[in-house]
Amino acid sequence: MVTRNVKNRKQVLVLAAVVAVGCLAPATKTSAAVRYYTLDGTGNWSDIANWSTSSGGTGGATAPNAAGDSALYSRDASRTVTVNTDVIAGIVENTNRQRWTIGAGAGTLTMNGTGLTNNLAKINQSSGRGSITVNEDVIMASDLLITHVTSDTSPDVTVNGSISGAGALTLQMVQNSSSGTGTTKVIVTGGVNHTGSLVLESGSGGTRIAQVTVSGAIGSNVTSITKTGNNAAFLSGATANTFAGLTTVNDGILNLSKSANVQALGGSLTVGDGTGADRVELNNSNQIADTATLTLNTTGIFDLNTNVEILNSLLAFTGADLTGGSGAILTVNSASFNGITLAPGTYSDALANDPGFISGTAQLVVVVPEPTSSALVGMGVIGALAGRRRRKN
Repeated sequence: MVTRNVKNRKQVLVLAAVVAVGCLAPATKTSAAVRYYTLDGTGNWSDIANWSTSSGGTGGATAPNAAGDSALYSRDASRTVTVNTDVIAGIVENTNRQRWTIGAGAGTLTMNGTGLTNNLAKINQSSGRGSITVNEDVIMASDLLITHVTSDTSPDVTVNGSISGAGALTLQMVQNSSSGTGTTKVIVTGGVNHTGSLVLESGSGGTRIAQVTVSGAIGSNVTSITKTGNNAAFLSGATANTFAGLTTVNDGILNLSKSANVQALGGSLTVGDGTGADRVELNNSNQIADTATLTLNTTGIFDLNTNVEILNSLLAFTGADLTGGSGAILTVNSASFNGITLAPGTYSDALANDPGFISGTAQLVVVVPEPTSSALVGMGVIGALAGRRRRKN
């Protein structure tokens, strides 16, 4: 009897432990919904009649509206879905060769990739010749990739709404065509002011050109900008960027194309990672904050074209190139080449005093530092000036 009671007690304890573990175990995660917009016309996001569980299927499925959910389009005609209510999605993707527009409405579009690979949300044009246009403002609740990878001629991927929230944002245009000509683009015309980094990736493995353009204002919440890919990216438009972080060009060309005297970069700029060709093109004058430092590493090129720019300092190294055409002038308070300070003066290849990194007809002007107030006092200048004023009076 004693043995039996001990055995029974052990069974009770084991059963209790199993129940406890079961209570602590996480609940099975519900799979994210995959929905296809099926309406042959313009409709609202919240209308279940507009969504199907399969491509080409009939409506009646619940609308995608949770982290990780996919909203897909595969119809044979151009259509618009209006964000008439607050929406959450992990993927918004056009899988067809037609145009799909995400129309602005009374709601908000939050992109949340939780549960997806790398928890990465996507706005994606996955078919070669189709396009996707987002006119609604986008709120980032995770990292976000806005992308178009194609080997075909296709319209652009465009975001006309603003982008806010938090996370890392990548704008990616990859062109893999081995024949033909033309340019395909990822374009953001709305403001970009999320809290996190911004990567501009434009690359081509063929004959067509890939391009990323941000023509809206980039705000102060953005922490950094990095240019990757062997093709070009453009910062354009007539509204100044208040972004003040570091911009790094590791590959391809970054075009600073704001209107003249409108700030494209509010912080320092580093060009060149030691491989490939890394270039910044100044397409109008005075695109960078006067307080910025320009670092030209090996393979780093800063092309003024025919423009002028004023910066605080320049750090250049062997293999760098400061270039430009007629009238191109970079003015700085201080400059060095391979760590050796350049004396105040004007430097140019045309003047035969190139320090080793200037080409074309570009000029580098290192200004004479203004004396400090303490230095003026030491020289008696302030006192002398004051005496002159007294005599005039």
